[in-house]
Amino acid sequence: HPGMTERIEKEARDHDVLPAGRIRYDRLVTDAQVQRTNVLACGDSAVGEDMKPVWRSVESALSNQ
Repeated sequence: HPGMTERIEKEARDHDVLPAGRIRYDRLVTDAQVQRTNVLACGDSAVGEDMKPVWRSVESALSNQ
Protein backbone atom coordinates (compact mmCIF):
# COMPACT_ATOMS: atom_id res chain seq x y z
CA HIS A 1 0.00 0.00 0.00
CA PRO A 2 1.98 3.01 -1.27
CA GLY A 3 0.12 5.52 0.90
CA MET A 4 0.78 3.59 4.10
CA THR A 5 4.41 3.05 3.09
CA GLU A 6 4.91 6.79 2.69
CA ARG A 7 3.15 7.46 6.01
CA ILE A 8 5.43 5.01 7.85
CA GLU A 9 8.57 6.36 6.19
CA LYS A 10 7.54 9.96 6.95
CA GLU A 11 6.98 9.08 10.60
CA ALA A 12 10.44 7.50 10.69
CA ARG A 13 12.04 10.58 9.09
CA ASP A 14 10.20 12.85 11.54
CA HIS A 15 11.90 10.95 14.37
CA ASP A 16 15.32 10.85 12.67
CA VAL A 17 15.04 7.11 12.09
CA LEU A 18 16.62 5.66 8.99
CA PRO A 19 14.53 2.79 7.58
CA ALA A 20 16.57 -0.38 7.14
CA GLY A 21 14.75 -1.18 3.90
CA ARG A 22 11.45 -2.27 2.45
CA ILE A 23 9.73 -5.63 2.59
CA ARG A 24 6.89 -6.30 0.19
CA TYR A 25 3.50 -7.45 1.42
CA ASP A 26 3.18 -11.20 1.33
CA ARG A 27 0.58 -13.40 3.02
CA LEU A 28 3.47 -15.71 3.91
CA VAL A 29 4.47 -13.29 6.70
CA THR A 30 1.08 -13.70 8.38
CA ASP A 31 1.19 -17.46 7.84
CA ALA A 32 4.61 -17.62 9.51
CA GLN A 33 3.31 -15.61 12.47
CA VAL A 34 0.35 -17.97 12.87
CA GLN A 35 2.74 -20.93 12.76
CA ARG A 36 5.00 -19.16 15.29
CA THR A 37 7.99 -19.37 13.02
CA ASN A 38 9.97 -17.02 10.82
CA VAL A 39 9.45 -16.35 7.14
CA LEU A 40 12.79 -17.84 6.17
CA ALA A 41 11.82 -21.14 7.79
CA CYS A 42 8.80 -21.31 5.46
CA GLY A 43 10.92 -21.93 2.36
CA ASP A 44 12.17 -19.79 -0.47
CA SER A 45 10.09 -16.71 -1.14
CA ALA A 46 10.41 -13.21 -2.55
CA VAL A 47 9.61 -11.68 0.83
CA GLY A 48 12.30 -13.83 2.42
CA GLU A 49 14.77 -12.45 -0.10
CA ASP A 50 13.59 -8.92 0.78
CA MET A 51 14.34 -9.57 4.43
CA LYS A 52 17.96 -10.63 4.00
CA PRO A 53 19.40 -7.21 3.05
CA VAL A 54 17.19 -5.52 5.66
CA TRP A 55 18.62 -7.82 8.33
CA ARG A 56 22.18 -7.16 7.10
CA SER A 57 21.49 -3.43 7.35
CA VAL A 58 20.22 -3.76 10.94
CA GLU A 59 23.11 -6.03 11.86
CA SER A 60 25.61 -3.55 10.43
CA ALA A 61 24.03 -0.60 12.24
CA LEU A 62 24.12 -2.48 15.54
CA SER A 63 27.74 -3.55 15.15
CA ASN A 64 28.77 0.08 14.50
CA GLN A 65 27.47 1.34 17.82
